[in-house]
Amino acid sequence: MPPMSTPGDAAHGRGRRREAGRRPAGARRNAAATRAGIFTHARMQFCARGYDHVGLRDIARAAGVDAALVVRYFGSKDALFAEVVAAVVDPSALFAGDRATLGRRLARHLVTPAGGAGGDASPITLMLRSASSPRGAALLRAGLEQRFIRPLAGWLGGRDAMVRAAVVTSHLMGAAVMRALFAPTALTRARADGLVRWLAPALQAAIDGRTGPSTPTPRLRAGSTPPRRRGAAGAGGRRRS
Repeated sequence: MPPMSTPGDAAHGRGRRREAGRRPAGARRNAAATRAGIFTHARMQFCARGYDHVGLRDIARAAGVDAALVVRYFGSKDALFAEVVAAVVDPSALFAGDRATLGRRLARHLVTPAGGAGGDASPITLMLRSASSPRGAALLRAGLEQRFIRPLAGWLGGRDAMVRAAVVTSHLMGAAVMRALFAPTALTRARADGLVRWLAPALQAAIDGRTGPSTPTPRLRAGSTPPRRRGAAGAGGRRRS
């Protein structure tokens, strides 16, 4: 005959079930915190050293975990690097605002240390460190197109949206590389507001799908000669009549 249960036993059982129900939530919180910590250290490592010079063991050591946990949460080095790329090139915060001022917002983001050249975890820092790696460059290219160019094109809409989004990206990348890699005096000493004033209109033109004004070539009448530029004289310094 099976033993009879008592009210105390039932209460104890309910308590154990409640306790068991609480454990997964705590485990999930711990897992999320561990994953976030690994990701943070992976981002720092990849931005500082580049794709080729960082391994899963390096990331695990920096995060204070076993390398098996890195594999458990991210699967592979490629998958982890791709997630880092997706995070650093995410433009969603910049889309929150008026379309007419997107060029200014992008320019302003570019000239801030965290957004452009100079930030330790900025997109340009990650790209400069990893672009020489064939595999790293391929992952960067895929991430840039999927996470920045395509979303930007979808947000822009209209004719040649992908081309315009790529042109905007080229402006941003070119300016960032110039500041970070070559550091010309004119750019490094310029005030942020001044750089924004020059960059924003060029970005906004591509955003709006506007082409710059063109200067028509002067039409010449038959028998006429092209106008001389001011100061264009003969070899002796005087114009012959």
